Amino acid sequence: MENILLTGFRKFGDYKVNPTEQFLKNHDILGDFYLHSLIFPAHTFNLGAENFGTEVVRTAYAVDALAIISLGLASDVKGLRIESKAVNWSAGKYCLDFENEKTFLRNQSLSHSKRINLKHWNFEFMFKSFRSLDIKFEREISKNAGNFCCNALMYRTLSALGSAYKIPYIFLHIPCTKESVEGLNDFDRDKDLITLEELNDILTIVSMSLK
Repeated sequence: MENILLTGFRKFGDYKVNPTEQFLKNHDILGDFYLHSLIFPAHTFNLGAENFGTEVVRTAYAVDALAIISLGLASDVKGLRIESKAVNWSAGKYCLDFENEKTFLRNQSLSHSKRINLKHWNFEFMFKSFRSLDIKFEREISKNAGNFCCNALMYRTLSALGSAYKIPYIFLHIPCTKESVEGLNDFDRDKDLITLEELNDILTIVSMSLK
């Protein structure tokens, strides 16, 4: 079987767990692929975060990964959100104080952005498969990955891959699980939740969508 590299994040804010970490810790096979995983702390500048993108690409080449799939948690997504654009900027309520002071991920060019090359993925098959399993997803591919760790990892991974990268890459934002919001009285219960079984189905479909 061939290999796929999955990345996720540890818990942040008041969330009890991060479902991306939950999944990666408990799965080493996805459909017809072996899974290799990297789990990062949810920060943008400390704990070596500046090198996370390089680590992703280096690991992908080391394990001969057919593709890189990154997972992030966003409580406002409607089932699943596919990201396409990352910007050279970091700020927000989850950033540590000194992280909000830094703001730029690389050099100082606020307008600079990077886009994922999505030609490697068969979205017609992907969306049809989601509908067949009644998996909720946002039909419009997002151009705003937020300004926290997900955007930062996207930007740095794309920087490390370079403009002519050959490894297919995709970033998926998923909702919270029931476990991640357990005991959070101020969490809006009308927001979508996901199960780890549904996440497995999503990732299986995404992996099958490789061209």
